[in-house]
Amino acid sequence: MSAVATDTSIQKVCVPGAESPLDNTSWTSATIATQAKNVDVTSSTYAVTFSSGVFQPDAITVTGPFSATFTQVFDPTSLSVYAGCTETTTFTGGTYSASSGTAPDTGALVVTDVVGSTNRTGCVNAQKNVTNLPGVYDTVMNVTGGAPYTVVNGVLTISGGGSALPYNDKVDWTFTKT
Repeated sequence: MSAVATDTSIQKVCVPGAESPLDNTSWTSATIATQAKNVDVTSSTYAVTFSSGVFQPDAITVTGPFSATFTQVFDPTSLSVYAGCTETTTFTGGTYSASSGTAPDTGALVVTDVVGSTNRTGCVNAQKNVTNLPGVYDTVMNVTGGAPYTVVNGVLTISGGGSALPYNDKVDWTFTKT
């Protein structure tokens, strides 16, 4: 007969020098998603902030506040119902969770509880102008499962189809650090 003792006093493992390439950073992208191109979006700016977070007990996941501003401009000559509109959505109240991958500067990104408020101005059809319209992108932003990311030579790439992006198509969004 053998006995096994378990030390339950260990609460957290600290890894000296552990860091996340997203923790406490801000990034900006000019990527136009395929879905947006299909409705004649001519320019797009997506600015995200991953505020200072806390490493989880697994020592590979950092969690912290997330916020973003997403602006897109629609072609004024388009047949789209949003022709001429400048649409700006501010995302607040969210939490990001970035888990490190097996290779350096890679991982999975999940955003939860983010809430968007959209303003649309300058629309050819004035009835499409709105102020503080809730929920336009919330479902896509909060999708479960996460989005793969990499940071290479100061460029963040978030692969589409997952969390943290306003469109769910499979486009890779590239960001520069701000």
